[in-house]
Amino acid sequence: MIAALLAAAISLVALRLKVLSLSGCCAAWIVGTVIMGLGGLSWALPLLVFFISSSLLSWYRSRVRGNFEEAKGSRRDAAQVLANGGIAAALVLIQFISSVDLFVCYLGAIAAATADTWSTEIGLLWGKKPRSITSFKPVAPGSSGGVTLAGFSGALAGALTIALVGYRFQFEAGNVNDLLIVLGCGFGGSVFDSLLGATLQYRLRCTVCGKLTESLQHCRAPSEPCGGWRWLNNDAVNLLATACGAASAAALMLL
Repeated sequence: MIAALLAAAISLVALRLKVLSLSGCCAAWIVGTVIMGLGGLSWALPLLVFFISSSLLSWYRSRVRGNFEEAKGSRRDAAQVLANGGIAAALVLIQFISSVDLFVCYLGAIAAATADTWSTEIGLLWGKKPRSITSFKPVAPGSSGGVTLAGFSGALAGALTIALVGYRFQFEAGNVNDLLIVLGCGFGGSVFDSLLGATLQYRLRCTVCGKLTESLQHCRAPSEPCGGWRWLNNDAVNLLATACGAASAAALMLL
């Protein structure tokens, strides 16, 4: 009950500040209740660090640079919330039911979400001349699969932040292996996200202005498909990136 009330309070504040849409507020309440209620403070804190830091970065970027045609705005809906937090919530449930220690895998998922968001926002704020991660050709700012040196630095910083939070509250004293695993898996999840964005993510192009967009209509005209798998939109890519962070952490833990 306490977790549900705290999650509701945080979600409503985010709704009030226009960080979340109404559907995003409901999804955040569910995810937050599950993680805080079943995992406790040590599990809830990395999620809060991700949510607050990413929201602040998105808000600041939208005020300084505005929104980009290829990038979503700073207000997150339910699909975005579940894409970034759904895997983490599922891992908490699995641990609660099975009593298997999945904290490092959980941090791998949160670190991947944080690294990807920080990479995008910092890249849009301070990155110069983004290039495709596969072809290295120049792309428009905010394009899926576009990377910059500033964006890579942001991804490393985001993954390291989550790793340090986990190291402070849960890892065994003096054991830096888990910290390095979370750092590597978080950054790797962000790179995986960019690779999917540049290759398999569903892409649409405006038939009027020629810009890439995630909207079915642009410039009051239907957008046309220009590549990728229809089901693999940006939210699906983010979900797979967090799953990659968790799965790679599990594999390294087994090794």
